[in-house]
Amino acid sequence: MAEGAVAVFDFSLPASGMVVKLPGERLTATDGLPREDFVARECPVY
Repeated sequence: MAEGAVAVFDFSLPASGMVVKLPGERLTATDGLPREDFVARECPVY
């Protein structure tokens, strides 16, 4: 699998010391459809 630069931003939570990682890029399908607009086809049950 090819590895590339990924925009991930780290935010430290001072009260707990935990780090929250948030993606900085929008994920899309190969046809350009945004991830949140994807609707799966109904799968037939045999």
